[in-house]
Amino acid sequence: MSDIDANILRKILKILEDPKYPSIAPHLYLMTLTGLWHPIRSIGAIIKRALFYITVALLFSQYVRIIIKFDNYSLNILLRYAPFHIGVIKAAHFLKNYNLWEDFITYIGTLEQKQLSGKDPVVNKLVNNYINYNRYVTYLFWTMSLVMCNWLISEFYRDSEKEPNVDKFVMFDVYAPFSEQLYAYGALQNLMAYLTGCYIVGWDTLVVAVIIFFNGQLKIAKHYSTNLIDGKNSEVSHKNIADFHQHYITLIKYQKIFNALISPIMFTYLVNVSVNLGFSIIEIFQVIWEFDKDKVILNFMYLIACFIQLLFFYWHTNEVTVQSLNVSYGVFESDWTAADHKVQKEVALICVLTSKRLIFKAGPYYEMTLSTFVSIIKGTYSFYTLLSKTN
Repeated sequence: MSDIDANILRKILKILEDPKYPSIAPHLYLMTLTGLWHPIRSIGAIIKRALFYITVALLFSQYVRIIIKFDNYSLNILLRYAPFHIGVIKAAHFLKNYNLWEDFITYIGTLEQKQLSGKDPVVNKLVNNYINYNRYVTYLFWTMSLVMCNWLISEFYRDSEKEPNVDKFVMFDVYAPFSEQLYAYGALQNLMAYLTGCYIVGWDTLVVAVIIFFNGQLKIAKHYSTNLIDGKNSEVSHKNIADFHQHYITLIKYQKIFNALISPIMFTYLVNVSVNLGFSIIEIFQVIWEFDKDKVILNFMYLIACFIQLLFFYWHTNEVTVQSLNVSYGVFESDWTAADHKVQKEVALICVLTSKRLIFKAGPYYEMTLSTFVSIIKGTYSFYTLLSKTN
């Protein structure tokens, strides 16, 4: 990449930044484009939300079509592109809990602004480290999603050149007044694919960014806990403990709120991706025998993308769980033996408070850890073997 291209890229990325929300500004920018994030009630936001409701209605018509006229083709289309439908569910759930999300996002922005403007160089470095890591993960995810979406859409046109029958080459088998017109119906497919894709990417990367935020803040909490005690001044030690306690319980409060916001969606996604991966594996083996190179590549990319998307969630939530157990170690690393008896009692209470293991859940039963991720892979293989035996 030339210096000119690099400068252009930096200018584009700078547009996505907002000092009000240091770590999650790009995600809010994308969600503003789709109308999901609308702190300012404008005509543009209303139009975008109207477009979302139209998309929901069109997708609902696909289910109506399956109920009225059930056939294997319609069901196969639905199962194959079910993750796009999950994107609409994610967006609808976000809008339903918009006030909670708005309060939560405000908390993140306010806390990070305070920390970045503070005088503690260690905290400043830790915040910048997780923000930079967040950017790498976000832009990698966006690039992967854009490539995958473009490949899926291009399949429509590649197949239509082989056999110009629009009924066989759709991503969304919806009712439309111009469904017999190839290019008009194709344009509708494109629009719905990009819209639902943006809903998915916007929600997913925001969630991953928030999980990275919690991991970074737990590292900061450990730094605070390591420096709680001033052996020469009990008042300073007491103030440090009180400040740390306030910081930590607020973090725990919002972690519980965030877990409640994402848990139902994560459970829906877990079930969907387990089934969808099984179908994808079967289709890969079927098209291998048909010697269709394009379809083999498409299905393999789709399979890998699903695994990566799932790993993004479970890897980072597992990191939060591990890091939450490290906070209490920071208390033991502090100079607590030099404190007076009263401060040592407060330190003991802090040890009990920080010994809590923070977890995220997919539904009421499944913890989002790497062990659960491995279980999903095993379950997908079991589902694949079951389907392959029934075919």
